[in-house]
Amino acid sequence: MLLPALERVPGRPEATEMHPSRTMDPMDTQHTSGPPAVAGAEPLASAGSRWSRVPFFASLVVVVIAADQLSKVLVRGWLDVGESWPAGTGLIRLTRVENPGAAFGILQDSGPFLIVTGLLAIFALVAFFVWAPPQSRLHVTALALVLGGALGNFIDRVVRGTVTDFIDPTNYPSFNLADSAIVTGVVALVVLSLFEGAGDEGAAAGSPVTGAEPERGAEAGRERAG
Repeated sequence: MLLPALERVPGRPEATEMHPSRTMDPMDTQHTSGPPAVAGAEPLASAGSRWSRVPFFASLVVVVIAADQLSKVLVRGWLDVGESWPAGTGLIRLTRVENPGAAFGILQDSGPFLIVTGLLAIFALVAFFVWAPPQSRLHVTALALVLGGALGNFIDRVVRGTVTDFIDPTNYPSFNLADSAIVTGVVALVVLSLFEGAGDEGAAAGSPVTGAEPERGAEAGRERAG
């Protein structure tokens, strides 16, 4: 039996017709005052800040390589192997040494091994800069010193088979500007990491504990109720 058609009552608003394929979601009414969020906006911002460091980073690397290679060319043109200036003993002097090993005279006659490990270290430094960019200009400077020094000695090993050292503290193995840049950069990175760790611990200790006040209020209410 067919139900009689409902008569339209004057003055009564008509029921809103719901589309069969659309279900109202309470979440649809939220965030309607602003523009929709763009997916991937934060990664794009991070990528932009990362690549903005590249010119400064690359410039420092080039400066370190240029200074290292120029100093070695001057020493090779001025001093013979084993020759020192000044000739007498002193706290520090220039002595030309052709080092077939690693920095400060270690790993002698390990050319192929040092070339492979040096190449891996260079790739690791570049990957670290790209995927985990430094947080400040000081980090960029320290990382550029390490990479520039590594590239300076790597060029010597590939082109000449030995690394030219010339800074001679007389009672310490000779080294060059590339070695100095590597050591300075590594020490700077360690110091910056220590300061960052201390700052993070201080911020965590000074932050309030969320939810502590409501819990104390709830306990006081239970005591009054009891």
